[in-house]
Amino acid sequence: MASPLSVRIKSGSVDRHVTHEILSGPRFRSVVPGGFASCEFTISRPVGMTPQDIRHFAQVWVYSSQGVVWEGWIEDTGRSVQDDGEVWQIACVGPSAHLSDDVRPLIYSDSELTSERWQKGTSFSTKSAQVSLGDDNTKGPLIKIQAGEGEAIYGGGTVYGDMMYRAIYDAGLKLARVRATFQNAVTNSDYSNRIVTRQGPSGTGNNTATSSWSSGQVGVVAALNGFNAIPAGHDVCHIRWVRVASGDLFAQSDNYWLEAHDVNVRMQLKDKDGTDITSGYNLPSVRAHEVVKDLLGRCLPLYDGANAYVETSAYNIDHLAYPGGVSPKEVLDDLLEFEPGMYYAAWESNSDGKYRFEFRAWPQEVRYEADLSDGFEGPSSGAEIYNKACIRYIDWRGRERTTTVTQSVPSLGSRSRTLQVDAGNEISSQANAQTIGQRQLAEHAQPPNMGSLTVGRPIYDRTWNRMVKPFEIMPGRLIRVRGIQPSIDSLNATVRDGVTVFRIVSVEYDADTGMARLELDRQSREDARYLSFLVRARRQRQARR
Repeated sequence: MASPLSVRIKSGSVDRHVTHEILSGPRFRSVVPGGFASCEFTISRPVGMTPQDIRHFAQVWVYSSQGVVWEGWIEDTGRSVQDDGEVWQIACVGPSAHLSDDVRPLIYSDSELTSERWQKGTSFSTKSAQVSLGDDNTKGPLIKIQAGEGEAIYGGGTVYGDMMYRAIYDAGLKLARVRATFQNAVTNSDYSNRIVTRQGPSGTGNNTATSSWSSGQVGVVAALNGFNAIPAGHDVCHIRWVRVASGDLFAQSDNYWLEAHDVNVRMQLKDKDGTDITSGYNLPSVRAHEVVKDLLGRCLPLYDGANAYVETSAYNIDHLAYPGGVSPKEVLDDLLEFEPGMYYAAWESNSDGKYRFEFRAWPQEVRYEADLSDGFEGPSSGAEIYNKACIRYIDWRGRERTTTVTQSVPSLGSRSRTLQVDAGNEISSQANAQTIGQRQLAEHAQPPNMGSLTVGRPIYDRTWNRMVKPFEIMPGRLIRVRGIQPSIDSLNATVRDGVTVFRIVSVEYDADTGMARLELDRQSREDARYLSFLVRARRQRQARR
């Protein structure tokens, strides 16, 4: 039986349909998170020639009568002589691969107080200034600048002690916001606490935000287009102590100090169309949809960022920093830790060759209706049930810590089972770690209602109001399958009516058999997260060597 699909390849000046040459396939896969993922097929061509169309990164389209069902680029080619004659095996990747093309440092919100971030003993400090990173049982990590008894403090606006942050500059980014809470030993208007910003380490400093010495805690913020406005293009900031009164003096006791805690630095974001965002930096935290828009405008030129669908997210992420470099895919996988009800995907291209991208919540409405006619597998294991999670993270002083969260799981009775979660280093804070633990633990309150469904005939599509063929089924949608005794979970009612609802996380179609295999409710997002973590860990180890 002839395949209902056609295949087109475009490379340089060659643009042709090769459907009549295909001996096997196409077989293609789409997945969420991700989008169009992979495709392979075998075509009949002499192995002794170099074809003009079969080239690395040549564009590939798979069409049905309804339009594009898969799209991507050739990544691997192989040629051999088989029973069918001389053939070429073609392996392609989808536009989701573009998420791993770019690796660069990104510092969305940085609350880490370590010597890797904050440089002490700068040329702006006097030699006698005691500048250090410390801890307080109440305030937590802090920057401390102190004068010992009898040390000279020069007047007339002279800087006594200074600590500089240049990670934004080193990453080639721009400052958007700096926040610190200042406290001094005494209240004294002869001294000033300052947030100073500049363009480049040697640029002219700007006293962006100041406060007089106070024995109480005073929060100070500098931001783009804020009350204390950071000049456009500045990428270095300082926290410093200045004596503003004239006349020199000697410290008469140890009560000459500045402590700065709750310190946070944010980079300037881009909108999804690539334009700089110059206002709206009201919080030290950043939300997932803001990061997605920045990635589209900064790192992903092959996507149609201007028209991308980016749904608003809710969680405020108080630390998200990758000074050692990161790919957009790794960032997106981290974001799903905070927003597990969302996914990202890249699909077909438009007339300008830009791929459609979406970051959206899983739908609440069922799209597809199916039964068990062609096959179903539904493993279920109590090994996936946990009522406690132990989350490893790195605190704002760079120390390895753990935090624990719990939930009630009646089926476990008095038994306690602990899920181990690694929050990595780049998204670490206690608040972030607890949120990640709570959201992962919630996914393990009951056995996963997962499985795989084989579809070999048309099924009903409630959105299009028609029957659709197996290769038209899309992941990222809900499917209702009749004939299964359902488990109780977030998608199913408590009534066991022989109908259950699944999330479609991947669709793999084989034109040779006419069958589509649907993965249902599997933990592909969690697997992707740990793969990303392993990649970053390996990169960090190589950098240390």
